[in-house]
Amino acid sequence: MKNNLLLVVLSGLLLSVAWPTYGYSAFIFVAFVPLLFVEKKLRASAKRTKRKVFFLSYLSFLIWNIFTTWWLWYSTKAGAVFAIAANTLLMSATFMIFHIVAKRTKPKIAYIFLICIWLSFEKFHLSWDVSWPWLHLGNVFSEQIAWIQWV
Repeated sequence: MKNNLLLVVLSGLLLSVAWPTYGYSAFIFVAFVPLLFVEKKLRASAKRTKRKVFFLSYLSFLIWNIFTTWWLWYSTKAGAVFAIAANTLLMSATFMIFHIVAKRTKPKIAYIFLICIWLSFEKFHLSWDVSWPWLHLGNVFSEQIAWIQWV
């Protein structure tokens, strides 16, 4: 369990430092790897993995949310707590859906599903009344235009 905690904390920190706030965009390419490694390890065990995956992914996404949206605290303390907690919950729920599907399908299908469900989550997050696009993965490249603009 201690290794799992270290890995999910590492994942949260990698997601954080990849953000434009800190400017190490290349870390986004490996930021999910520790979290996915923990999920795969837990998926292989047969004992109540849903709670563990949810808790560990929540911790990872909470670290990411806190390190990248701490500035909300200066606007409204209650709003910051709610925004960070709610966004973390939505991200963890999305990752949890991936975990449930991954337990029932082949790994290749599961990882393709993760990409699809994460993109769907981001699209949903843009389209509802409580839109919060700050932590969409594409934003990580906002300062690396040469990486994403091909023409």
